[in-house]
Amino acid sequence: MKTPGCAALLVLELAGCALPGIHREAADGGNPPRDAAVRDSGKPATADTTSSTADEDAGAPPDPRSDPANLNEDYATFRSLVPEYHMFAEWPMPDTSEYSKAKPSYTVNGPVIIDNVTKLRWQAKMPTIYPGCKANYEFVGRFRGAGTGCSWEEAKAYCASPELAAELGEGDWRVPTKIELESLIDVNRVNAVDPLFDDFPIDSVWTSSPVPNTIVDGLKMSWQVDLMEGSSGRRGRTKASRVRCVSSPDPKGGSVQAIDFVGDVARDSKTKLEWQRNPDSATRNWRDALAYCEQLELDGGGWHLPSLKELLTIVDATRHEPAIHLRTFDMHQDQMFWSSSEYLDLRSSAYVVEYAKGASGISNSLDELHYMRCAR
Repeated sequence: MKTPGCAALLVLELAGCALPGIHREAADGGNPPRDAAVRDSGKPATADTTSSTADEDAGAPPDPRSDPANLNEDYATFRSLVPEYHMFAEWPMPDTSEYSKAKPSYTVNGPVIIDNVTKLRWQAKMPTIYPGCKANYEFVGRFRGAGTGCSWEEAKAYCASPELAAELGEGDWRVPTKIELESLIDVNRVNAVDPLFDDFPIDSVWTSSPVPNTIVDGLKMSWQVDLMEGSSGRRGRTKASRVRCVSSPDPKGGSVQAIDFVGDVARDSKTKLEWQRNPDSATRNWRDALAYCEQLELDGGGWHLPSLKELLTIVDATRHEPAIHLRTFDMHQDQMFWSSSEYLDLRSSAYVVEYAKGASGISNSLDELHYMRCAR
């Protein structure tokens, strides 16, 4: 179902515009209201939805679109901000889905959580107040105070600080890229992340991946991942989000895709996934999409509708309309592709990935008509 007057993209900070067909529970996309215990947090919603007098006296934060310095940047400037590492998965994506090449596995080592599949080392706990950050993080309609969030630039400075390195130990600590942070998503949980990472609140988290900007988009943007809902979207860089820092054994790995193809089959030597390069042009509901892939006889069969995390491995966050490598994959621009991953909160919807911009979200129903690209 499309939202009238809104472009087909997930712009988290523009109230009222949502990715057509993607379910969002709040206008700003990323702060869904919860009436129970705010998912699994154990904290009653009433404790977090009542604004303090100080919040009211401070008034709403200024609109960053009123500052010309926050508006569009040229492509050369954008390219200078793109990380040189892990824009693509350098490993089988840890996933709980049926056809996963690797199941999630973590080891806690003091203040660090080690991902045994990706070898990424994660900051175990995000602070309540970020040293050096001034941004005021909003959760469930309430601003939580200065320093509870970071702007994009503040987040990068925080992760690179000597104080954090002294706390977490050896490693080149930094803000994770889009695909690195998406590797933590677990859609088989109500909070879409392993409980080891279930800080309160857990939803809006920065990545170091900038978004190629256009005049239509307005603000300079970067990617963030909503670890409560399991979706990925764009956010103005002056906005407040939380950040979980990461380090990796190979800071230069995953800078390019490792995909070869023969005929209509593309193989990623890093993720170990094979992809249907040229799916048909038909749209199907979710159940028919599952059946289409299971019945696909291409190159001997054995195909399945990919999970959300599998689909995310072929997003190219450095590209824009489409955010995918066109020489490798046929593309239905400005359209969405089904994943096999159902959304647990609604039971009648599933995750979709939109390859025009590279956003992911949740369908309004399983009866919507979207494209599919099969994997094995």
